[in-house]
Amino acid sequence: MASRIEKIQEAEQRVADLQAKLELVQGGLQRVEAAAKAAGEVRAPARRGAVILAAVLGIGLVALLVARRRRRSTDDAPDELSDPTA
Repeated sequence: MASRIEKIQEAEQRVADLQAKLELVQGGLQRVEAAAKAAGEVRAPARRGAVILAAVLGIGLVALLVARRRRRSTDDAPDELSDPTA
């Protein structure tokens, strides 16, 4: 009879140990979830900033190319004042 009681008590102790470990795991999961949410909130503005920066750089590059082409086309065009046959 005593061995049955001891087995029951051991089983209860194992259950209590498992419950304590489960609480630790749940606490860790909550911290991970909070960190993931915070990281997501930080990433959204950073992504927006990166998109805006890429757009500004792209527009600047296009403006540079257009300016170069215009300069080349005006350099290649005949100068009407210096050419008496024109």
